[in-house]
Amino acid sequence: MKTGVRWWIRFCVKIGTEPLLYTEADLPLSFETKRSVEGKLLLFMMWMARHKHGKQGQEKKFLAGSTLRGYANHVQMWAQVLARGVPYAEAVGMKGRLKMLQRAFMRERPSKARAKVPFTGKMFAMLQRAVMDLMRGSRSDKQKFEAQRLEMMVAAALEGLLRTSEMAAGVAASAANKCPFKLAQMQWCYRIGSEEYECEWNEDGTIDTSLAEYMRMPMGPHKADQLGERDDELLYPRSEVQGLSGTFEITRDFLNEYPVPRSLHHRVAWFRKERMIGPDSSEEAVGLISHNSFWSGFKAVCRTAKIRYEVLGKHCFRVGGMNALQEANASVCEIMALGRWRSDAWKAYARRNRRMLMRWTGEVLRQRQQ
Repeated sequence: MKTGVRWWIRFCVKIGTEPLLYTEADLPLSFETKRSVEGKLLLFMMWMARHKHGKQGQEKKFLAGSTLRGYANHVQMWAQVLARGVPYAEAVGMKGRLKMLQRAFMRERPSKARAKVPFTGKMFAMLQRAVMDLMRGSRSDKQKFEAQRLEMMVAAALEGLLRTSEMAAGVAASAANKCPFKLAQMQWCYRIGSEEYECEWNEDGTIDTSLAEYMRMPMGPHKADQLGERDDELLYPRSEVQGLSGTFEITRDFLNEYPVPRSLHHRVAWFRKERMIGPDSSEEAVGLISHNSFWSGFKAVCRTAKIRYEVLGKHCFRVGGMNALQEANASVCEIMALGRWRSDAWKAYARRNRRMLMRWTGEVLRQRQQ
């Protein structure tokens, strides 16, 4: 990487009219000079995003995201030093120009790591078997809790077409941070004729769902909704196949095995961090699992299940659920409604499977014979 830094210095000297190094007497810089320095730093970030490295004779690879972020952070630090007098948030903060452009470069860099690879139903079946093996072999209640919570989160994400940022709390502001799913919002419903009824929670936090036909969970008010009325909701039906467990069954078993007193439901997240919850529990304990904790647990189970997780990203469950709908011949309107899309952005998630397309290839001649 020393080569890259030397290239940057030569590049700035070549295109610049003023030196890059300043003395204290030169600071704070003029508006024009600040923008000139910032422009050169951004050009360097752009070059870094598309830089390839590798030994001679070997295939060159793009820099890892962590490497790029590390160098970009140093670029931002120097931008703040050189552009003294510009507020930190304006120059470098989460909403600053440099930060926004850094994220743009990360999105545009030609890397396979950002491909939207689906997490499929077959992978989920493998993950479920791995979770069962882990629970049978584990003596720790905490490990069993974490394994069941992971299974529940993956099932909910696949059926609800959710991003991981909508389920787990990350460093950056996200749907999960702003408006997490709470137990108080969860409803277990059934219908008699045209009337809808709700199963009642017991005071100890358990619930009898023998009559329930589906589970309802409202989305946050900041999300796009299916009907354009800001009242979007996720509906998880009871499985119609005997012995097949979906979000409905997994969540029901999880809640009854690790109940939370009903009086605390307004505080406790659906995908909560801690197993044991009591009246004196801290906000951190009743809050959401962190994004890093979810991914570390997910990767560990994937290794046990022999699932390749290196290509899976934050949208893998959303992509997998959307493609399952497509393969089941759901209409475009249905896909957009279930995925909460108000535009044709869902097409970016669509994947074509050659084996699946062969079914339609065979139909060409069969239609001709009819």
